[in-house]
Amino acid sequence: MGSFCIDFHREFKLENALLAHNNAANFAQCRLSRSNTRRIRISKIYLSYRLAVPIFLIAGILWDLIGIADKKCKVPIGLCRAMWPIYLTNWNTLILAMNTSLAAMLVLKDQRADNMQVSCIEKFYWVLKNLSIGLSPLVSLMYWTLEYKPEVHPLDFSNVRDHILNTVIVLVDLLVCAHPIRLLHIYQPMLLGLVYPAFTAIYHYMFHGVNRNGKKYIYETMDWGNPTKVLIVAAAAILFEGFVFFAMWFLYFNTKRCFVRDEQDEYEMTETSDAAEGNTQIAV
Repeated sequence: MGSFCIDFHREFKLENALLAHNNAANFAQCRLSRSNTRRIRISKIYLSYRLAVPIFLIAGILWDLIGIADKKCKVPIGLCRAMWPIYLTNWNTLILAMNTSLAAMLVLKDQRADNMQVSCIEKFYWVLKNLSIGLSPLVSLMYWTLEYKPEVHPLDFSNVRDHILNTVIVLVDLLVCAHPIRLLHIYQPMLLGLVYPAFTAIYHYMFHGVNRNGKKYIYETMDWGNPTKVLIVAAAAILFEGFVFFAMWFLYFNTKRCFVRDEQDEYEMTETSDAAEGNTQIAV
């Protein structure tokens, strides 16, 4: 309990609100792997997982765009395809696809175990990861509790993929990735929770936009014909995103002690001047 309180207190250091970490190599590592001070071991299983997930997500996006006619749009097909980016579900899928694609790139990159410098690529990946952690469970919950209607939304693979599997991917990623999750990064998904309602307001008031069914809203729960309702839903969603991020951080925080890895204290933002030479190994 004492150790937990100490580590929890450390989470509130101001630098933890920034994208700072003492070992960039952690962004390519699996928590299940062993490492030493000179080299990173990346298993073939982890490498395969890292490559398979973005391929799966990108293929799903392309399938949705190609097979858009199957969604029984009540607007022209070309316009229906152009509407793909207006949906929060698709924002989530796109962010997750970008996140996992960068993760695969970092694994394939020639990583050194003594690499302390976190580049812009790792930082961008980290932000996308934080957004996915808060957004995916939110999308799943809001869809199944507020939007899903069996007579309108078929329970097909596309539906399950977008509203269940995306959250499963985020959970698995949280458990296997070696880089830290910072509690003070909670503001990142919550800011996204402000951006989407603002987008829907612009889409409604400035462009008089409709959804694929020709309705004057994107989601029924985000119908700006009733702005009070929209603001209440948006506020609740932002708070829930914060709660989800905290729950995910708590899960990460408590499970990291279960994995056997030789790693530096992630709270120590120390500078290392003498770097040891190393290389990336693909291990069986």
